Amino acid sequence: MTEYEVKCPQTWAWYTGYVEDYHIENKKLLVSYDNDWKEKEWVDIESVRDKFDLSLRENWRPSENEEVECKARAEEGEPYGWWACTSKKMISSNKGSDEAWFSVSFDGWGDAHNETLSLSFIRPKSLSKTLSNKNMYREEYDV
Repeated sequence: MTEYEVKCPQTWAWYTGYVEDYHIENKKLLVSYDNDWKEKEWVDIESVRDKFDLSLRENWRPSENEEVECKARAEEGEPYGWWACTSKKMISSNKGSDEAWFSVSFDGWGDAHNETLSLSFIRPKSLSKTLSNKNMYREEYDV
């Protein structure tokens, strides 16, 4: 199955998901999640986007006040998702190490949720567009 990112309507975070079906009349997609951490669900097509282009992370470091996405989770039992954040500033970087630490704020969640995260938990804001029903269709096969 093709990997996508699915937006959670409660937290606005993006999680890895897989499209399994398309409902033509309702224009909704049936998605499943890694390790079945959440039941399959029908979501609006605009809640699904192509997965992140990993080449955008090569030789990248966030700038001050840059819109980024940070890997985090709301609860212990769920996988990490990618949340909209703003990079505030670099806190530290050890010479000879690729690990740098940055202060970030989670957009829409107030200062109480500000964090200091390593670069491995931060990526550029995704440029992936959400899916559209414009070119979406469903095929059925006899087996």
